[in-house]
Amino acid sequence: METLQLEQLAQSELPASPIRLAYFDIDGTLLDADGKLPAPVIQAIQRIQRQGVLTAFATGRPPFATEALQRQLSMNAPSVFYTGALCEAETICHADHTLALVELAPLLMQAQVYGFHAEVYYRDHYRVEAMSDIGHEHARHLGVAPVLDSMSRWPDLPIYKLLLGVDLTQCPQGLAALEKTWPQFQFAYAHLPSRPLWQFASVVSREVNKTTLFQQLLTYHGLAREQVIAFGDGGSDCEFLLSAGVGVAMDNASSAVKACANFVTRSSSKDGVAYALERLVPPL
Repeated sequence: METLQLEQLAQSELPASPIRLAYFDIDGTLLDADGKLPAPVIQAIQRIQRQGVLTAFATGRPPFATEALQRQLSMNAPSVFYTGALCEAETICHADHTLALVELAPLLMQAQVYGFHAEVYYRDHYRVEAMSDIGHEHARHLGVAPVLDSMSRWPDLPIYKLLLGVDLTQCPQGLAALEKTWPQFQFAYAHLPSRPLWQFASVVSREVNKTTLFQQLLTYHGLAREQVIAFGDGGSDCEFLLSAGVGVAMDNASSAVKACANFVTRSSSKDGVAYALERLVPPL
């Protein structure tokens, strides 16, 4: 796919398909490097909502760490959480894929041996064994603190994802070795803008398939892919960027993520979502 820089294009060179649904990643996309939601982004989303565009999150976050943003932005379509492991409408469950603690325990123990950061996400909370500097930073971005407890006392309840993190300055190979050793799980890569030298991966069930989920959501809304725009900055966003009629990568995304998009907008710290909406979903 040829990826184009929005700022280098004339308005006549942009697609004319009327957008009816917009999906937004959160961290590094809607939020800037400090984890803040810029006023121009809020205003741009409110404008397209007034124009009749449905809006939703497509994020690795859990629902309980998006509640404040949900209230602030009034998202009005089913959102995708846990990197595609959970998506519910009022009466329809589009995706609900979980793992058992017994399945994840050997991977967790290996991650501990390597000294990797690990967080386990249940339906309504997440857990860590001990807080670290990166744990505090991630909790700040999520706006939710974890439950601190020994893994031996973690409840045997359905788990939506295991989040792993590694400092690339200490472990340059990142999480690749773990992914190769544990092919029964799906690793969806992401990063935290405030910690660019860290690599993160959401480890989810192999049953998670965001491309299939995207098609289900198109059917649910009665839309064609050309009527959908998607925004993202991480590897876990690539399936929606590729599936949507208009995929937009942030300038702070990696080259691999940008290659999955139709357009590259300004970075999240330069109101990139607002700029792209102004160009691709112009005011009526």
